[in-house]
Amino acid sequence: WRTSDDAAPPAAGAPGATGAHGVPVPVLGPADLRAALTRPARAWLRHGLRIVLPADPGLPQRDLPVWVGRGEQGLERWQLLADVVQRLQAGVDPARWREARAVAGGIPPGRLGTALLDEVVAEASALVEAADVAGPEVRVPVAVDVAGVRIEGVLRHRDGRIVDVSASSTHPSAVVGPWVDLLVARAAAAAGSAAAAAIDGATVVRRDGDDPAVRTLVVADDSAATALATVVDLALRARGGPLALLPRTAWTLLDPGAGHAAVATDVARDLRAPEARLVHGDLDVAAVVALPSGPAEAGLPGADDDPAVARVARVLTDAVAASARTAVGSAA
Repeated sequence: WRTSDDAAPPAAGAPGATGAHGVPVPVLGPADLRAALTRPARAWLRHGLRIVLPADPGLPQRDLPVWVGRGEQGLERWQLLADVVQRLQAGVDPARWREARAVAGGIPPGRLGTALLDEVVAEASALVEAADVAGPEVRVPVAVDVAGVRIEGVLRHRDGRIVDVSASSTHPSAVVGPWVDLLVARAAAAAGSAAAAAIDGATVVRRDGDDPAVRTLVVADDSAATALATVVDLALRARGGPLALLPRTAWTLLDPGAGHAAVATDVARDLRAPEARLVHGDLDVAAVVALPSGPAEAGLPGADDDPAVARVARVLTDAVAASARTAVGSAA
C-alpha cells in the first residue's frame, strides 16, 4: 500500500496496522492520497497491475511548461525556473545556485547565460516571496483512521500554513494537493494532535502570465471528515481500477464557461503523462465526454448514464467546494 516518501508507518497487516479483531488495515500516507488524485493512472499501474514506471525525469509530468515557445530556451528556461524555485524554498542562497548552474553547464555562454540566470532568479524570488512565509519548515507526524484506512506520515508547514509554490501556470486543480494535506491535518487535530491543529491554512503560488498568482485555502472543521472520506475512497478506487479522472480536465469540463478549446487543451496536457496515455489511450474531447463509467466508478453519486470523467470530476470538485474556502489574489 505504501509508495510515498512520508515517514514509513507499519505496512498493512504488520503489527500496529491492524484494526478490530486483528483485521489488517490499509495504510496510506498524505503523499499517497495526493498522488492518487493528481496521478491516478500511475496509481493504477503501480498498485493494480504492478507496473512500476521509471522515476519522472527531473520534474513531475503534472508541472506543465509555462515558457515553451518563449525564445530559444523555452523548456530549458522553465526547468531552470522550477529548479531555482525549489532551491530557494529550501533556503539555498541564489548566488550559490547561480554559481552551481554556471559550472554545471547547459546554459548559453557569456552575457546570454548571465541574463538568463538573472531573469529566472528574479522570477523565482518573486514566486517564493509571494507565499509570504518567513518561518522554518515544520514537520508534523500524523496518524489517523479514516473510512477504514490508517493515514500515517508527515505534513509540512511554515507559520501554520502548507505552502505549495511552483513555476507552473495557475489552474484550479492546483488546490488539490494542499487541500488533501489540510484535510489530513484537520482529521489529526480532531484526533487530538496539537501539532496538527497549528496548521490552519494553505498558500498556493503559481504563475499567471508574468506575475505570481496567490490562492489561499482554508478547510472547515465540520466538513473535513466527510471530504477526507471522499479522498480516501477515490484513492482506493484509483488503486483498484482505471479511474476515469483526468486531473486538469476534470475542473475544466465542469466549468460552465469553458469552451471546446479549453477542454481540448487540458485533455492534451493530462495525457502528456505517459502513464495516462497507457491507461486511457488516445482520447480527444468527444471521447472524454462520452467515456462510459466502469467498475472503478460504480457507486459514485450521479446519474446512471453519466460519462465517467464527468462523474468522477463532479465528486472531486463537489468535495472541494463543500469543504474549502478559497481566495485568489495577485502578488504583482
